Amino acid sequence: MAEYGELAERYLQRHPREAVAVLETIDPVDTATLLPTIGDDLAADVLTRLSPAVAAACLEALPPAVAARYLGDMPRRAAASLLRQVDAGRRGELLHALKAPTRMQLQVILHQPSHRVGAWIDTNVATIETGTPVSLARQRLTHADVPPGAVYLVDAAQRLLGFVSVRRLLTLAGTDTVDDAAMPARGVLRANGSTESALDEPAWDEVDSLPVVDHDGKLIGNIRHAALRRAQQQQQAAAAAHESGEYMSLANSVYVGLAEILSTSMAKGNNAGAAASTGEKPR
Repeated sequence: MAEYGELAERYLQRHPREAVAVLETIDPVDTATLLPTIGDDLAADVLTRLSPAVAAACLEALPPAVAARYLGDMPRRAAASLLRQVDAGRRGELLHALKAPTRMQLQVILHQPSHRVGAWIDTNVATIETGTPVSLARQRLTHADVPPGAVYLVDAAQRLLGFVSVRRLLTLAGTDTVDDAAMPARGVLRANGSTESALDEPAWDEVDSLPVVDHDGKLIGNIRHAALRRAQQQQQAAAAAHESGEYMSLANSVYVGLAEILSTSMAKGNNAGAAASTGEKPR
């Protein structure tokens, strides 16, 4: 089994698209059996690439502790999207098995309805508190596992004050504070805002990700334009399916109604024919 696991791992690393296409065609239980043999990082990547329904079925088949490891290695938005596909009881088990910081980040996203911006954010953002010396900020960023680009400036209550370019941060003297490099945050989005209205934000013309705050102005993450587009596409697909379902339901109701009318008419016709032959009045 170990040899097969090593072979599968190499194939997944070198041909991820083709390998995932194969996994889509087999029983998710078998895929769940394979995942622990290929390493946590690769297993998390596989779950991210699989269709939501198949990935959710894999999570259902895995022990909670193992599934939680994979979810913890996934981008938070992707993990939250996958958890939405899982039964509520199982979702609670998986959240409970996660580390507290990861669990809280995912709960922030899961708390939001899917048509809200907050459901699609990435909570893994870099923040620096106002007044922090540049030398200390550089030290923290060196050891922090954060995406490259801008660092958000916040106050002690985590309220968003602005952003700092990492490139600009590297040009300042170590005795300066991060405030000296800060600029106003552009296109700040609200977590409870709709994804549709967020796509109309003019700042998208200049950047590909924007900060997201809660109702108190506290920074809770950022969101990429690509994530919003995917959210909009999913909602449109869901709406189309819903309308199609309503149309079929209406068509079915009309069909049933016509059938009942026809049946009644036929019954009356039969009664009339019987009455004519016996001389009775039709009923």
